[in-house]
Amino acid sequence: MILLIRHAEKSPAGEQCLTSQGLDDALNYGKQLKQQGMQPDEIISSPVKRCIQTAEKIVEGLQSGLDIQRSRLLGNPGIFVADHKKAAKAFDKFTVCKVVNMIIKGEELPGFLSIEDACGPLMDEIQTKVDLNKSVLYVSHDTIIMPFIAYLSGIKKIDESEIIDYLDGYAVEKETNGDGHLSWGFATKLELAKG
Repeated sequence: MILLIRHAEKSPAGEQCLTSQGLDDALNYGKQLKQQGMQPDEIISSPVKRCIQTAEKIVEGLQSGLDIQRSRLLGNPGIFVADHKKAAKAFDKFTVCKVVNMIIKGEELPGFLSIEDACGPLMDEIQTKVDLNKSVLYVSHDTIIMPFIAYLSGIKKIDESEIIDYLDGYAVEKETNGDGHLSWGFATKLELAKG
């Protein structure tokens, strides 16, 4: 099982570390995973502090000694950003939902890669984990997870209400088609209680 989740609640300003509520929620999320028998083999996080904090608290809740791996595919800059300075201007000008929809629709967005080019490296990463029969929890950001899931699932537009909340995410599994080759299955929204 591959789980892609958004970090826990962040502070609204500054370095955007987790709030005390976010820290508690991430700890409880790890406890919930453990109670449901969902022990990941690996945890891979965006190197951004709020994601690392989320992963650390999940590991604590799981009561496991997992090392947290960091991947720039998941943030800073993430799979969609080609030029950080140009991309930052898009987030100043548009809402998260608008940016995500522009990525999904392939609209011109300075500083960003096309969705096809961007999703390839993360798909390859996940494919490798699936081939090794690894269960992996990825901690990232809404602006990476949403267009990636849309690409996997063939979604052409999302509404503001569909942007994932803190600690929400998707489970991505591979399906075997009739000729024995693997194809991407539909990503399903996680239904894990958060505390």
